Amino acid sequence: MKSGMTLDTSEFDKQIHIYTHVVVPGATKEGMKEALMQLMDDVSLVEPTAPLLDSFLRGSGSAFVQNELVAFSKHGIITDKQVTEHKEPIADGNIVGVVGYNRPYAARWHEVEPEGGFKVSGCGKKYLEAKLAMFGGKYVKIIAGKLQQAHSSGHSWMSGFGTSPRVGG
Repeated sequence: MKSGMTLDTSEFDKQIHIYTHVVVPGATKEGMKEALMQLMDDVSLVEPTAPLLDSFLRGSGSAFVQNELVAFSKHGIITDKQVTEHKEPIADGNIVGVVGYNRPYAARWHEVEPEGGFKVSGCGKKYLEAKLAMFGGKYVKIIAGKLQQAHSSGHSWMSGFGTSPRVGG
């Protein structure tokens, strides 16, 4: 006499694949987009702010997730100078977000205060980098919140988990 049990995990395997390859990356990308939009807001609203000479710098902000344009800055004067393409190698399994400002003086003023200082109080160098140091945890929480929301909603990835396993002898 022979006895045993067989457990068919094929539906579980399919659903976990959807969760890890579709749901989690999708929620992470959406959270990254929201975090980058908040970062651009902070660059214009929280000291040290992006320098304000003519407001073109603040309006030139662009955000990318996985090299895809996801947002422009809502602050400053918007011109046709915003960057609409970004290409950089991305390692498998990584999700990369990038914010950049595209004015000739953006990089210079990020690193060095102009001679005579900034003309508007509250502006300062390291206006982008300072926000990451000050609010990095806030940006991570935005991304984590999207992941939590995706997990809690169950999406369709959980639909197959309530089925009975096939047990045989």
